[in-house]
Amino acid sequence: MTDTIHDLDIRETGLLLRQRKISVPELIRYFLDRANKLEPKIGAFSRLDNKHALKKANSLQSELDRGIDRGPLHGIPVSLKGNIDVGGWNTASNSHIMTQRTPSTDASIVSNLKRAGIVEFGHTTLHELAFGGPAWDTPDDPARNPWDPWRFTGGSSSGSGAAVAAGLTTAAIGTDTVGSIRLPAAMCGIVGLKPTFGRVPTEGIVPLSYSLDHCGPMASSVEDCFQLLKAMTSSEVLQSEYDEFVQLKSLSGIKIGFIDHFYEKDSEVSSDVHRSMERSREIWNALGAEIVQTSLSSLEVYSSCSMTIMLSEALAIFEKDLQDRPYDFGEITRDRLALASFFSSTDYIQANRLKKLLSREMRSAFSDVDFLVAPTFSSEAPDLGEVDKYYILEKPLLTTPFNVTGLPTVNIPVGVSKAGLPLGMQIAAPEGYDERLLGIAKVFEQHSEFPRFRQSQSLPKELVSAEDSRD
Repeated sequence: MTDTIHDLDIRETGLLLRQRKISVPELIRYFLDRANKLEPKIGAFSRLDNKHALKKANSLQSELDRGIDRGPLHGIPVSLKGNIDVGGWNTASNSHIMTQRTPSTDASIVSNLKRAGIVEFGHTTLHELAFGGPAWDTPDDPARNPWDPWRFTGGSSSGSGAAVAAGLTTAAIGTDTVGSIRLPAAMCGIVGLKPTFGRVPTEGIVPLSYSLDHCGPMASSVEDCFQLLKAMTSSEVLQSEYDEFVQLKSLSGIKIGFIDHFYEKDSEVSSDVHRSMERSREIWNALGAEIVQTSLSSLEVYSSCSMTIMLSEALAIFEKDLQDRPYDFGEITRDRLALASFFSSTDYIQANRLKKLLSREMRSAFSDVDFLVAPTFSSEAPDLGEVDKYYILEKPLLTTPFNVTGLPTVNIPVGVSKAGLPLGMQIAAPEGYDERLLGIAKVFEQHSEFPRFRQSQSLPKELVSAEDSRD
């Protein structure tokens, strides 16, 4: 047991704590020892505060000893993306632009999570300002993918995805503007939820795009993401709606809309991704769901809309720094921001008009189906050296339609490539139906082969330094 605590979910870990089989300080020491051993080769953290984590663990154990139980997250180590404010912690968002930024107060979600009893385990590394790509000219080097250290970890919540997949933390929090929770989740083989836009507060998170920024949980299971969602949001989370779907013996009467043209026509995807989607179709059919072919505007339309809005709003936020100190940005971020200067105010206004039309189109689609599905990414995680600085612009991202429309969307592992790397599927629900979304995702998870495959693997894989030869 002591060697496999990182394989346990929140419920199982909490049971150990409440049965006094392990104390909170022992739990946190376990994760700290594991992180300190593996972190130099994974690079998932920009800050790993041993002293703070153990002090918090002792305090939370004292509460349990006195009969104070804050709920399922009491004593659980949760890591936070490095653009999320924690009072007293440097929150530089992996940018030389912000190296002196040390907020005095917590982000809203951090306050909520602290009330739920988490141990704030550390800041995870990210792509610069949640906008750049994997770079070596920013304060932190890119996180490594625990399945293969030479592969991309996804962006921009790369450290959060790597930390969870490698078992360095029980769960993590990420942000998602055009896919930055779901892409790392897909490439690292974990679950990642982008909640309904506005459902989780973003106050105290370094902004990138006011219209598209989301914040959500990343964990090894759907159930863990649900527990985190309950703690993160200030609004009521309906346990009954989640339970209603989890307890379904059959999905008879449930309609699943496959947006086939997104990945068969609009964006070229690998044969592995095609195969995984066909396997998912078999699982949905076996569960009794009705498969419906769903047609929307092209993926290019959704992606162009989201990119115009994101780039325009990002430039509005960072324009002064770009003018005054351009070379304090990493090259990738600087060059992407420079592209935004080619957009006019008319482009931005038209993109927002289009955003309303696309949101209306998506709402209309849900008059015929209960959930929508599509791949999360077009392939397995690519080699780090193959990730171009403009990759988010060269090919439409499959994740962007659900940022433009603000719909709750979850990545769930759906299979593996021929190389044995994770592949992800997105499931989306109507606005505000986050609980039902997670409920149906858990039903699928229970019938998927991937959790058993992951348990058969020993992660992280053998890791080598960036300087070593791949041979």
